[in-house]
Amino acid sequence: MTKKQHQRQQGFTLIEMIAVLILVGMMSAVAGLGIVKYVQGYLFAKDNAAISANAQLAIARISRELLECSEHCLPSSATTLNQVITLPFHYHHTILGIRYIRLSSINCNSGNCIQLSSDNETYDTLLDNVGAFTMTYNVNMTDGGITVKITSSRKPWGITIDDPNDPKKYFVTKVYPRNSSL
Repeated sequence: MTKKQHQRQQGFTLIEMIAVLILVGMMSAVAGLGIVKYVQGYLFAKDNAAISANAQLAIARISRELLECSEHCLPSSATTLNQVITLPFHYHHTILGIRYIRLSSINCNSGNCIQLSSDNETYDTLLDNVGAFTMTYNVNMTDGGITVKITSSRKPWGITIDDPNDPKKYFVTKVYPRNSSL
């Protein structure tokens, strides 16, 4: 081999370099899309967990409040199997006295919020972004108490909630007040 032929055979041609760069670019794009998908999934899960934690905290606080209810917790005479409690709801707490709970848009960051008060004038917000809030008397003999149901209007990462009656879309608990008789 002459010296000229040997010099030509060293290195890569421009076409080979361009082909390698195109292949590396395509592989990087596919890998990037995969990483973006996993990051979006993580952010959705994180946002969904925050919504769930806030709603569960509000449910726990309402449950604790109603658990110690002594007067005006349950209807005196029930004509229907399940009666919806009208809001604002006032009741007598055995330790804290008269308490009020309501669904309102006053002094909320966005949308409706569930608020709790001891004087019906100054309210503390338990949960923001509430789509629906109901408390229902369950007045049959085998399963009495109060059912509390909260639907959040906040959508994790903008995902639309199609069916608000789907049990995965709302938070619910039953409370059996200690100091009231059914």
